[in-house]
Amino acid sequence: MHDVIPIISVVMAVYNGDEYLSAAVNSILEQTFDSFEFIIIDDGSIDASNQILNEYTDSRIKLIRQENKGLSAALNVGISIANGEYIARMDADDIALPNRLEVQYKYLCNNPELDVIGGQAKIIDMEGKVVADMRKPVAHTNVVRYMEYSCPLIHPTYLMKTSVCKAIGGYRPMFQIAQDYDFILRVVDAGYQCGNTPDNVLRYRVNLKNISLVYGQKQMYETRCLLNAHKLRSKGKSDQSYLDYAMKKCPDKNSPLFDYCLRLRTKCMNVSRKNSGLKKGLFIVFAVLYSCAHYEIFLSTYRIYNSQKYLNDKHI
Repeated sequence: MHDVIPIISVVMAVYNGDEYLSAAVNSILEQTFDSFEFIIIDDGSIDASNQILNEYTDSRIKLIRQENKGLSAALNVGISIANGEYIARMDADDIALPNRLEVQYKYLCNNPELDVIGGQAKIIDMEGKVVADMRKPVAHTNVVRYMEYSCPLIHPTYLMKTSVCKAIGGYRPMFQIAQDYDFILRVVDAGYQCGNTPDNVLRYRVNLKNISLVYGQKQMYETRCLLNAHKLRSKGKSDQSYLDYAMKKCPDKNSPLFDYCLRLRTKCMNVSRKNSGLKKGLFIVFAVLYSCAHYEIFLSTYRIYNSQKYLNDKHI
C-alpha cells in the first residue's frame, strides 16, 4: 500500500525537540487517512531527537539529517522531495488530531477553488492541558482581510497543493521566525486562494511561562517587513531591494525595554479577555499605553485588535 504514490506528503522539521517529538510523530502515524508519506528533516539536532527518530521503522517515514540551516531551509528540503499531490505541515511539539488529514483533505476536495488551507486549533501548555482556543477565519474573503494584520492560517495546520507551494518558491530563508506569514501573503499575492476548515485539527503547544519570548522582537520586526513587502507587491513593485535593506537591521534578540513592555502588555491583555465592562476597557487602555513605549509592540497591538473583527465567520 505504501509503495504507491501518496496523496499527501507531511513535512516536519525538528531541531532539538526531543521532549515532545514522539507524541508529534505518533499523532501523524496514527491518522485515519493513510495515503501519506512522512518527511522528517532533523535540522542538526544535538539532543536525543535523531536517536528517537531512528527508532521508528514505519515505511512511510523518510528521515533526512542535515547541518542546522534553520526552519525555512529545512522545510524547503522536504518540499523539494515531496511526492504527494498535497503537502501538509506539522511541527515537532504539536499533536495532530487523529482525523486531521482526513478532515482537511475532504475539505479541499469539497472546495476545489482553494489552494492552501489551515484549520482551527486548541492551545495546550507544556503538560498538554488545553488552555485556550486558537481561531482563524474560514472563508477566503475574511482570510484576505485578516492577513493585513495577522497570519490567517496556523502554520502546522497548512495543507497545500504541492504545485502551488513549488510555484511560489517555498519558504524564504531570510525570514527565520515569520516565514509562514510571508508564505501565505505571497500565495495570495500570486492569485491563489486560502481558507481554513471550521474544524479543530491540532493541539498547538505553547510555553505559557515564557511570556516575552526570546525572539519576540525579531518576530515583530520580521512581521513589519513582510507586510511592507506585501504592500509593495500589491502595487506591482518588487520587494527584493526593500528586504535586502530592511532585513539587515533585524534584531537578534529582545531589548530590555521590549521585554518589560511586552510583559506588561500581555498581562493587561490577558486580564481584559477575562473581564467585561469597565474593567475590560480599563485594561485595554493599559495595554495600549504600555505598547506605546516600544514601536514594534505598538504596531503588534494595533494589528491584534484590528484582526479580531475578521473572526466573524458564521462557522466559528
